[in-house]
Amino acid sequence: MNLLNQVPLIFIQFIVVLLFSLLIGLEQRRLENQKKHSTIPFGTDRTFAFIGVMGFVLYIAEPLHLTLFILGACILSVLFGIYYYKKIELYKAFGITKILVGLITYSLGPIVITQPNWFSILIVVSVLLLVESKNYFIKFSDKFASDEFVTLGKFLIIAGVILPILPGTPISDTFKISPYQIWLSLVVVSGISYFSYLLQKFVVKKSGLLLSGVIGGMYSSTATTLILSRKSRDCKTSDRAYASSILLASTMMYVRVFILMLIFNQELADLTFTYLFILFLILLIIGLGIYFSKPRAEREVELVVTEKNPLELKIAVLFS
Repeated sequence: MNLLNQVPLIFIQFIVVLLFSLLIGLEQRRLENQKKHSTIPFGTDRTFAFIGVMGFVLYIAEPLHLTLFILGACILSVLFGIYYYKKIELYKAFGITKILVGLITYSLGPIVITQPNWFSILIVVSVLLLVESKNYFIKFSDKFASDEFVTLGKFLIIAGVILPILPGTPISDTFKISPYQIWLSLVVVSGISYFSYLLQKFVVKKSGLLLSGVIGGMYSSTATTLILSRKSRDCKTSDRAYASSILLASTMMYVRVFILMLIFNQELADLTFTYLFILFLILLIIGLGIYFSKPRAEREVELVVTEKNPLELKIAVLFS
């Protein structure tokens, strides 16, 4: 430990910058080797290591006004600009990911020197994950319908714009509830519905009847009941499986109500817990009993439950 304390801090920082830059460069080389149609290679492991070292050296050489560091950034930007121009001219490729990663690598020196260690690690890990997850993001974005971002925008407005500006003072002496509390309940109910909707759409989009009833019940037991009822009319197997899923959707309604009471009224949640748990248990036993009473072949039905009202604003207003 004493030997480690005698090592100059600037040496440790240099090694960290070098290793981080080299790690980013190795990732770039791996991606370059995977490409079926290669373009102009700007550089990979050693190039990015040199970029990180250059940023570190120019920063410590003149840390007061950062003249050398800014000059180095300008030179690097010109080189990146030439590279980008030729890439467009020869290959019609417009991606700038490698350029952005190169500029972040150049900034690692000042970040390691001036910021906490956890922040430097966070930057490097974020770069590696974002670069590596390109194909995942492409597949994930393909799952979004045209109105998904509209729905997300609505939720962000009601939760992040309207809620903070509402007053927290009670409406009157007799009605001691503030507009903030009323709207908060609406946000919580909509948030539960929206989270369940996203879970159902993107995580378990195609699921069995049992899981569809459970997740759909957290989202909206009424909507799930109507959807499962319509589907049961066209089923070729016994509709007992659909009936059990509808019961499980109603079972999750008690969980949803208890969560709301737990958030807004701890005393009421404690008072009603036993009764809600008994109702939950009864429906759960009946639903699972009906579901597993049939042969497995009649239970293995894939179902896609879709719903056009992810936020359930009408239900949220009613709960509020």
